[in-house]
Formats: sequence, structure tokens, C-alpha cells
Amino acid sequence: MPNTISAVIVTYNRKDVLCQAIESVLSQTKPVNEIIVVDDGSTDGSEAIIRKAFGSAIRIIRQPNRGVGYARRTGIDAANGSWIAFLDSDDKWNPKKIELQSDALCGLPEDVVWLFGNAGLINDNGFVSDFFSLYDLAMPRDLTIIEDIFPLCFPHFFPMLPGSLIKKDVMKQVNAFCEGLRCGEDFLLAMQLGLRGKFAATSETVFLMNRTGNVIEASTERRFSQTSEFYRAYLEGLRLWIETKGGSQLIRHYEDFTRGLCIAMLKEGKDGVLRSCLDQFRYRVTTKSSVFSLCVLTGAPGTRAWQIARGLKAKLMRENEPDPWEFRR
Repeated sequence: MPNTISAVIVTYNRKDVLCQAIESVLSQTKPVNEIIVVDDGSTDGSEAIIRKAFGSAIRIIRQPNRGVGYARRTGIDAANGSWIAFLDSDDKWNPKKIELQSDALCGLPEDVVWLFGNAGLINDNGFVSDFFSLYDLAMPRDLTIIEDIFPLCFPHFFPMLPGSLIKKDVMKQVNAFCEGLRCGEDFLLAMQLGLRGKFAATSETVFLMNRTGNVIEASTERRFSQTSEFYRAYLEGLRLWIETKGGSQLIRHYEDFTRGLCIAMLKEGKDGVLRSCLDQFRYRVTTKSSVFSLCVLTGAPGTRAWQIARGLKAKLMRENEPDPWEFRR
């Protein structure tokens, strides 16, 4: 059966950049089989603008605002293609993205479920770097099959959705994006699919990631980074990997993200903080987790003191290292 590709663009109040994203899909040297735009309840007139600009070249699905995760799931369910090519409404594909990746699909083993390429990063001064080079990922130009995807997903997340082709049927098998998360859902998806098959990658830059000031401030990743949703996504992904693949070295990260979740929940005024705090002890009991639990019991003053102490330690240890979350905000 030939490979077919559906482009899925999710948008929410991005009328200023959405048309550029769509044009980058329509300008591909090898066209996709369909373009689906999921409007997640925009109130800025996005739907009318793109209907006028693109007409029948795109299929628009409008839904009440439920977040990027649910919107992506809507796009998956509506797609006819065997592979899904996601694109954020503030980013752009390089003109040869689909040609390069479609050709690569022809030589892939059947158990590959995710193909990804590099990202070019653009800020207010123009092109900055490519993502692989920024974080020292040495990837051969030729197609590379990746058996263990975890080192390419944490702490730096390399298989970014706008640079990927992902098998639709496998996403549906794992009920992808059903959690409705607004941040970190790409990491969780990678963990889910990494347990179902292999990934493949090339070093070719296949999309441009817009990180100009106005776009960053409006981005979902920026608004929801370090929220309870962010931590829940990473905790679920880490739990899946630890309990399926093993890896005692990941338990420390699980504990750290549990503490991050508790602090985020306190800031958001959410219930269940103590219950979440106990999740630190899922795999082992440590002095560090016990001390944090005491801090949580004292409420906001205790967790603030914890954060100050952790911040000072992190500054001393990583003062000159790049922030692994910088381009995810």
C-alpha cells in the first residue's frame, strides 16, 4: 500500500502567522495528500481569513477551545493519510520537507513508527542555529534507524512534531492525545510510540521554528511550560518507560518531576498536592523526597524555601550550560 500523508495544522488565535504556515505546506515540492486545519475555538477571525485565502485547498475543522492535545486528536481522527505530518501554526516547513521524508519512507522497515528531521531556529535577529547543532546531536546525513529513542527525547526533545512524519494507526492504537494536555504531550507521545516501534531520523533541516519575541509570548508551550499539565505529561511518559523498559537511572528524574508537579499544583491552587507528593516514593524512599514532603506539609513557605535552595544549587552547577527547555517555551 502506498504511503499517504495528511498535514494537520492546529491553531488558536494565530491569524497573523497561520497563512504563512499553510503556504509552506502548499509550496512543497511534493504535495501532501490533504491539508487539515483544526481551529481550536479561535476568536480572532482566523477561520474566515484562511477560507478566503485558500478555499477548497484546505479542510477546516472548527471546535470549541479544548487545547492543543485534543485539537491534534481531532486532526488524527479526521485524517485519511497513513502518516500524519503535524505543523504548528507559527512554524513553517522547508519546501522539500515532504519530498525528503516521503522518499525516506520507501526505505524504512515496517516497524518504524516515527520519522523526524532537524529544525532551524529563528529569533528576532533571523536564523540562529539548527536544533541538532545547538545541543550537540551528531546525526549522520543518511537515514538512521534509532532503536532506543529515550536519549533523543530527554532532556532535549529532538523528534519535534513539526519536523516529523508519524504513523496514524499506531497513534490511534495508543489513544494519542486523549489526555488533552496543553504542554509536554509530544514527549508523552514519543514514549508511547517508542514502546511500539522504532524511530528514524536524518540531519536535514525540514522546518523552521519561529521563536521571535511576539510568537514566544503567545505560544502554548510558553504559557503552559512548568505548569501541572507539563509535569503530568512528563511523569506519565517517564513512568511508562521505567516500568516497561527499566532504567533505574530515570527514577531520580521521576522524583524531580513529581516535586515540580507539587509546586505547580500549589501555585495553581489545585487540590491533591499531598497525594501527588507521595508519588515520589513510587520506586524508592530517599532522604531528599522525605525532606520535600516535610516542606509540602508546611505549605507555600516550605516549598518556596525548597525552590530557593534548589535554584542556588542549580545556578552553581549549570551556570554555563544551555537550558534544555529554552526552545520548548
